[in-house]
Amino acid sequence: MACAFVRLTPIPAVSLTPIRGMFERSGMNAGSSPAHGGYMTHRIAASFTFLRVTAALLAATAILAFGTAKAEPAFKMTSVALYQPNDVLVARLDCDTASLANYIKQIVAREVDVLANAGQYPGVSGAIVVAIKPGRQSKAWIVMGANGLPEPLLARMKAEAEAVAPVSVRVGPIAFAINFDVWGGGQSVTDAANPVPVPREWLGGNGHEVLPDGPLSRIWP
Repeated sequence: MACAFVRLTPIPAVSLTPIRGMFERSGMNAGSSPAHGGYMTHRIAASFTFLRVTAALLAATAILAFGTAKAEPAFKMTSVALYQPNDVLVARLDCDTASLANYIKQIVAREVDVLANAGQYPGVSGAIVVAIKPGRQSKAWIVMGANGLPEPLLARMKAEAEAVAPVSVRVGPIAFAINFDVWGGGQSVTDAANPVPVPREWLGGNGHEVLPDGPLSRIWP
């Protein structure tokens, strides 16, 4: 059965730009990576498809998920990163990419609600990394840079992401990251050299792992 390239919205005429590449980091000194607290001392390599969500998609998603685009929410999704090549992702989703799009929208809607009632802090940026494995099981991690949020708020954001019923996957896990800004954003956890966020809990492998299968097989068997 032929499957189309993964798109994170069924809305016509809204395009996503795929960027394929290898993500490698090695030999970092303690404290040199605010995003990972200096713990990334080994190398991680990942073949991935990185989707930059266009401004048109963000606006359309906001209207569908929240019913209005009148006020800028405190929580704003800026892009979505997929950690696996398109053929692997589509196969594990059994071609049901529409459900993945809806799943991501539900998570974003919950985070908008959480941050709407969280008070006001300096602008920050981060990523919610979500993994799904067969049996409709999901797990979330939040990656923050030097900027941060109170631990109770981060715990609630994580819990809300995990409370959304996950999509069905087969054969193996899938993973994606929802990159976000809160209150206008702050220091990003990604850049040209490090295009995907990696949770600290994923580290500590054999020195060379493919994301996300390698780390997930160790920490979430």
